[in-house]
Amino acid sequence: MDIQSDIKQPHFKSPKQKVQINLIYTFNHFNILTRNLFKKHNMLYQHYNILKILKGAGGKAMCNNEILEVMLDKNSDLTRLVNKLEAMGFVTKVVNPINKRSVLIKLTKTGLSFTLNVESEMEEWIEENTNLTYEECDQLSALLDKIRRS
Repeated sequence: MDIQSDIKQPHFKSPKQKVQINLIYTFNHFNILTRNLFKKHNMLYQHYNILKILKGAGGKAMCNNEILEVMLDKNSDLTRLVNKLEAMGFVTKVVNPINKRSVLIKLTKTGLSFTLNVESEMEEWIEENTNLTYEECDQLSALLDKIRRS
């Protein structure tokens, strides 16, 4: 189905309005799907994003600002998210000795193991839920990049 059928709106004021509505609708579609995927792990996508960022740091601790800078959802309550990951045993936190107002966050071995398991699950999910060829994915990514530059 197309966006016009999905939201029962036969006409749009312009192709730009149609693409904006389609982006919002598609975001919400994937948001619901990913929420369901992570619900069984008792976490949000934002938790997984933090774990992936810390995994990418290669065992190095990162301060909260460094993590927030590269998070996909920059409006997240990082403190609350990290506290839950710490309670799950996936990360450790210590006060940054250089800047006492900041916290250093590091992935634990348990967190790394969990992240690796969820990564493979996520890769399967992406393959099943992205109905595009690799070439189409590259094209769409380039177009989305172009939209964000405007």
